[in-house]
Amino acid sequence: MLLGKKIAVTMPAYYAAKTVGKTVADIPREYVDIVILVDDASKDDTFATAQALGISVFRNEKNLNYGGNVKRCLQLALDAGADIVIQLHPDYQYPPKVTLPMAAMLATGYHDLVLGARTSGKGARGTMPFWRYLPTACSPW
Repeated sequence: MLLGKKIAVTMPAYYAAKTVGKTVADIPREYVDIVILVDDASKDDTFATAQALGISVFRNEKNLNYGGNVKRCLQLALDAGADIVIQLHPDYQYPPKVTLPMAAMLATGYHDLVLGARTSGKGARGTMPFWRYLPTACSPW
């Protein structure tokens, strides 16, 4: 809880067995009330690995694709009573520690939406094609 707001971190997962443990370990749990992972019918050990982490884990029996999985994540967070929802990918391309500053910006009520760019840090280097960096590199910010 942060400034009286219930914080949920949702993770739309697909083949994330290798990285979900590291991602969950770095979430600032002292401020996050619930962590929800939805496995989108992965055929690896994502579901079992996430269950062992002590978070809320759900599995889509049929692959809903990214958009459908995100919608399910958001609905589960709202059903859990979340005031603030932070979507975090379990592949560690966004550092999980950004959840606290993002939640703080939202909890103040000054911001309605906070977006992260995985191209602004080291997390995505080597895992994303070069052309995806161009919008950030050409940005005036």
